[in-house]
This record gives sequence, structure tokens and C-alpha cells, in this order.
Amino acid sequence: MIQIHIPDTVKIAGCVYTVEREERSFVNGGSVVDGTHSFFEQKIKVVREGTEDYQSVVFLHELMHGIFENYCPNIVSAADEEKLVEQISKGLFQVITDNPEIIKEVKRR
Repeated sequence: MIQIHIPDTVKIAGCVYTVEREERSFVNGGSVVDGTHSFFEQKIKVVREGTEDYQSVVFLHELMHGIFENYCPNIVSAADEEKLVEQISKGLFQVITDNPEIIKEVKRR
């Protein structure tokens, strides 16, 4: 079984984002959410509630928002981005967990 590690920091487009863990769902922009991404604060927040798999999907979801914001700004509407990110994060999680051999640690020289 493979598990996604949620690190303390992650790099997106050369920027180091701090990853914070929240104990439970929280309010962001008037909505109750399980994760957030902030380009301006370079911060990702992920809830500790739910299964490890669920937390991993939330983390991948927020990573996808970071990737979209840095590499695909304004290509789709905010509503469409949310739909795309939701499906891509679930699909990426499935591919990684069902095919762990595709990810391999390589030692740098």
C-alpha cells in the first residue's frame, strides 16, 4: 500500500509553500472547507479529519490549485477550475496509489 506524505513545505513554481494542518474543517471565505491554497501567503492548509486517503486527496486538491494559479491563470472560470481540480486530484490520487511503481526516489549526486 502506498500513502501520500503531507510535508511541512512544498515547492510550486519555485515558491516554497508552508503546509499547515488544521484539526477540523474551518471557515474560509464564508464556506466551511477542508483545505485552502493561498498564492499570496504561499500557504496550503489541510484538515486532519477523515481518513489518510481523504487527507491525501485534499492535499493533492490544494496542490492542483497552486499549479493552476501559477501555470494556468485565468484559463477557466473559478467554478470550472474547482470542478477540474476536484476531478484531477481524485484521479491523480487513484493513479499514484494503484500504480506505486511509477514513483521512485532517485538520489541526487
